[in-house]
Amino acid sequence: GALKRSIKADATRRYGRINAGTPTRVKYARAVHRGRPIPGTGKYTKATKFLSKAIPKAFPHIIDEYIKAMNTIAKRFERRHGVSRVYGRYK
Repeated sequence: GALKRSIKADATRRYGRINAGTPTRVKYARAVHRGRPIPGTGKYTKATKFLSKAIPKAFPHIIDEYIKAMNTIAKRFERRHGVSRVYGRYK
């Protein structure tokens, strides 16, 4: 329920990232995915790796979204600069 709804995609200039959980509502997302130590025993709870299992299933959709986003950027670049490709270095 709450954990599933908290899964979001995020991107920076260089990386794509998947975030699950929030600091206030779903604090336990990392503990569920990675496992967490049990105090006083030195053992860990069993990890479920729910995100790692979901990535291969969602990969075709991720690629399609990436291609759409890159095409949007390329079209915007072409409208703004009048060319579809830049040769050489940017100044």
